Amino acid sequence: MTWKNFTREEFACSCGCGTNEILDKTIDFAQSLRTELGFPLAVTSGYRCKDHPSEKKKSKPGSHNRGMAVDFGVSGGKAKLLARAILSRNLGGVGINQKGPQHARFIHGDIDANRLDRFWTY
Repeated sequence: MTWKNFTREEFACSCGCGTNEILDKTIDFAQSLRTELGFPLAVTSGYRCKDHPSEKKKSKPGSHNRGMAVDFGVSGGKAKLLARAILSRNLGGVGINQKGPQHARFIHGDIDANRLDRFWTY
């Protein structure tokens, strides 16, 4: 499968292993957001293997480990628009990190129905 603005490789685990079990429907979700918003969305975290440092902190596999989540590096007004677009889809959870240096800010979106209505900040 191909997407207009994303490649599967962008969603690979960033711990160095290169594992990539991202679900096609997660990339579809990302593409739908990109198409709606009309501006680039940089994937800062997609699939995470069980050995990824963020996953090791958890007691059970997270939505990234199940291939159902993506973090986009975005800030300011674009972050607000992205968060609204994710929430409007009503598919899963939304996490917001908009503090610290601009390069470290991101919005998390997932398609995990078990996380529906979850909204948090980091």
